[in-house]
Amino acid sequence: MFTTNSSGSQEIHPIGRVPVHEWEAIRLNAIRLMKSRYCHDAWKHLEETPYELWGGTNRFGKFELLFYKTNIENYTEVERENERNLSYFQGYVYPAIVEAMQTLHRPIRFIAVEIDPSDSIQSVPAPKQLEITSEAVDAALRDAEVLIRSSGPANALDRVHTALHGYLEALCNKAGIIVKEDANAATLFGRIRDDHPALRVTDPQTQRMRVSILRGMAQTIEALNPVRNEKTLAHPNPLLDEADAMLAINAIRTLLHYFDKRLK
Repeated sequence: MFTTNSSGSQEIHPIGRVPVHEWEAIRLNAIRLMKSRYCHDAWKHLEETPYELWGGTNRFGKFELLFYKTNIENYTEVERENERNLSYFQGYVYPAIVEAMQTLHRPIRFIAVEIDPSDSIQSVPAPKQLEITSEAVDAALRDAEVLIRSSGPANALDRVHTALHGYLEALCNKAGIIVKEDANAATLFGRIRDDHPALRVTDPQTQRMRVSILRGMAQTIEALNPVRNEKTLAHPNPLLDEADAMLAINAIRTLLHYFDKRLK
């Protein structure tokens, strides 16, 4: 945790999250401001970390803070990273974010992360920074992270599917694979699987394994298209339950991780 007043109370009681659309506008402006000030690592941290803007209180009064909840595994990873780079985060990254928020007239008292005691579904972590990407893909992945925490995975599935579609388009463009402008995710995936040079191997065992797994992933992507239209917020639908929505999101994240390593 970081505080702007180390001698004051460290007590935090979050009392209300600032609406996502309002926070997103503030966050993007803070990133722009830090970029213009050449605060590279600080704006990257704010861009890549799923902070939410909350109102909070303690016995000394009310304030705002950057805050999010996460599972135990991610919490301990964040904890270790902060311990390894204590002076870097406490002396540079967090103060730069605080200063940007102050300049935008939204002063914050704390930057904090907390274990989510209700987290019961193990999830594949979202890619932090894809090698091949686009602005739309990055925005969709950020939106999904916020929605998973604030509204549940079923509300985020449409954004994750959008990120997958945009990512597959970016892969095709990068590799010079010609596809129709309106090609869906399953079609894009099929062209990448069949035509991308980085997926050609000479070892027969590796090839058999890869073909089998990617055929299964193709069926997964095919199954996601009707689910997106009939079980997500893409339309006024009844939503998937939490476990099934997380299953779909984890499948997409797994594919993103694999392609990011294999096809860059």
